[in-house]
Amino acid sequence: TIKIVGLDPAGENHKLEKRAESVDWKELQPMSFEFTSRNTPQHNNLAELSFPYLAGKSRAMMGALHIPSDIRGKVAVKAIKCATQLDGLVVVMHGKKTATQDEYVYNDNPKWAKNLQTWGEAGVARHGKDGKSGDC
Repeated sequence: TIKIVGLDPAGENHKLEKRAESVDWKELQPMSFEFTSRNTPQHNNLAELSFPYLAGKSRAMMGALHIPSDIRGKVAVKAIKCATQLDGLVVVMHGKKTATQDEYVYNDNPKWAKNLQTWGEAGVARHGKDGKSGDC
C-alpha cells in the first residue's frame, strides 16, 4: 500500500492532496503527502524531459526488434538501461569543446563503448567437447 506520496508543490498536486484527504478517498487509502523543495531534481526541466525521451528511445529499440507486446514488459528495464547508457555517448558541444556527454562528465567514455553491438542481437556460442554450436 502507498503510505507517502512525494510531489512537487504545483497547484494541481495540492488539489490532489485535498481530494485524497476528503471523506470519499480517506477510507479507501489513507496516505500522507510530502512536497519537495525548490531546486531539486523534480524541478529540473532537463531531467524531467529526459524520462520520456529515454522511454521513447527504448520503445523504438524494442519496436525495431519486433518484440511482441506481451514480452516487452519483461525486457523493458534492460532496454531503458541500454538507452540511458547510450545517451551518454551522444556528442555535444560544451563551450568550444566537442565531446560525448560521458567524456564531459567522467573525462572518458566507458570501456564497453569500443565494442558496441546492436541491442538484442542474437548470438551463437560454441560449447561441448566437439565444439558444436547452439543458439543462445
